[in-house]
Amino acid sequence: MRILLSLLLFFILSIQSAHAWWNKEWDYRKEFLIDTSATGLPIENSVNEAVVLIRLHLGNFTYFADTLPSGEDIRFMSGDDITPLKHHIEFYDPTNQVGLIWVKLPRLIPGTNLEKIYMYYGNSGAVKGEDPAGTYSVDDVLTYHFNGAPSDTTAYNNHPQSNTSEEYPTAVIGNGVQFNGESNIIIPSSPSLRLIPDPGSTVSLWLKFSEEQTDANVFSYVSDENASLSLKIDGSVPYLQYVNAEEQSVKSVSETATGLNLDSWHQLTFTVTEERITLYVDGNEYAVIDTKVDEMGGTVSLGAWVDGSQGFIGQIDELRMLKTAVTYDWILINSNTQGLDSTLVRAGADGQQEGAGEGHNYVAFSLSKLTLEGKITTGTLAVMFVFAFVIMFGKGMFLSKVRKANYLFQRRYAGEETGKKSKRIKTDQQLTPAAVGTSLIATYKSVGTEDKKLRESPLNRVFKVGMKELHGRLTASTAGAARTRTLSPNSVSAIRAGMDTAMVRENQRLQKQMVLLTIAISGGPFIGLFGTVMGVMITFAEVALAGNVDVNAIAPGISAALVATVAGLAVAIPCLFGYNYLASQIKEIVADMRVFVDEFEARVAEEFGE
Repeated sequence: MRILLSLLLFFILSIQSAHAWWNKEWDYRKEFLIDTSATGLPIENSVNEAVVLIRLHLGNFTYFADTLPSGEDIRFMSGDDITPLKHHIEFYDPTNQVGLIWVKLPRLIPGTNLEKIYMYYGNSGAVKGEDPAGTYSVDDVLTYHFNGAPSDTTAYNNHPQSNTSEEYPTAVIGNGVQFNGESNIIIPSSPSLRLIPDPGSTVSLWLKFSEEQTDANVFSYVSDENASLSLKIDGSVPYLQYVNAEEQSVKSVSETATGLNLDSWHQLTFTVTEERITLYVDGNEYAVIDTKVDEMGGTVSLGAWVDGSQGFIGQIDELRMLKTAVTYDWILINSNTQGLDSTLVRAGADGQQEGAGEGHNYVAFSLSKLTLEGKITTGTLAVMFVFAFVIMFGKGMFLSKVRKANYLFQRRYAGEETGKKSKRIKTDQQLTPAAVGTSLIATYKSVGTEDKKLRESPLNRVFKVGMKELHGRLTASTAGAARTRTLSPNSVSAIRAGMDTAMVRENQRLQKQMVLLTIAISGGPFIGLFGTVMGVMITFAEVALAGNVDVNAIAPGISAALVATVAGLAVAIPCLFGYNYLASQIKEIVADMRVFVDEFEARVAEEFGE
């Protein structure tokens, strides 16, 4: 019975695991954990349609090389792999390993410990699947990411009427905008931006400034009836100012409020209800205005007022407006997930579909992290390898032809191919039977030294030199009155010297370009080691300057640095094998030449010696 139950349980688990992967066309997935318990971001009430920021970087995601260039293959699914999650990409750069992705979570429940969502990727045929407008709820009426020219991401299309601000490239979330005290962004009035006290309104943004200011306008909402609601900075203290249609003004006050730290990013949110306006800074209640708020519709201005007065000097990022007053838990989530150290969203394990292609391309990842020095070193080694391969291939083909030609020469010289038509040597004075002994002239004719098949044979060229030297010596010996056909020992030695010279030239010809292989063998590993040392040095210098000792900050640089050593060995090892093989072939050919020269000298001495 236990065996049957075990088999049944195994079968059920097998079925569940078989359906655990959302779509087989996606090879990989990244797990993200949502923690609303005390270990993460504790909230008191459920929050519907929360939009959270997923930051991708080398600290939590090292497989940018497996995604498409613009993240077109990225999809988000709920933990049960059933519910697709709306998302859109603000910024994605696989080269620099950075990604900013906004994801809408249907519901966040208090006390949930490590609820999962999955980011799927790794589908080369995928098309863009993001839905910017669908990422936000119907209450979101305006969202500016400031990634490029300011524009509204929501479905309401509340785009700017004018913009005199400048782009600020190092904001808290990608790019932001910068104001110089006179510049502003004007957003025209629209029905969706109308402030209705019930259900209220919410505005959130990130703010940074470097100097204290006097009543500088950060955000203002001005109606046609001269009513206004403004977020301002006085000194370094943010405050709210509400002016009703009768031009009665009231400011937010807080006895415990302190100024903001200069040169630091802060998340500011204020909510508007029928009887109260509340300002929150970095997720904490900061100041309030207890007053009756009238319904109004008007123009939104970031930075200076519409007329250019009360200008703000500083930077703003991630402006968001809703046509409802959000809860405190919503503010906590918004502030926490948009910051650099989110406790609500944490990266989890990486997953790969069973049988999914070739897995993560670790080599491609290491190559993508190469520094400029590493690229130069690796590129130099790549060029060296190409040249070495060309030399080895060409030399191997050449030696093969030499061996075949030598084999043919040896057969003809030994009289094994005497039946074939051969050509005589072309010299100014042809050798004749009267000048040369019958044995050598017969061998010479049977060899056919001018045959194209013997063109690459060193033995043939050495033989031709020997015969030329012999012809010259015999001609000189028959020129005298005695007309002898014998050679003195000195003449035989001179013939040998001429053949030795030819053999040296042939050896030089065989050894040509072999020195380049020795340079690749000895120099390749040292060049690779140089690149590795430089890469490690730069990696540790970057870590020291950044003050981050996380292994994820060190490992990519070390991995890329070791690429240079691998490249150096990849050059040296094949060249070492190739060089030894070619050297052995050359040594054998040279040995054949030496044996042949010895035999030729002995034969000349025997036939023509005194």
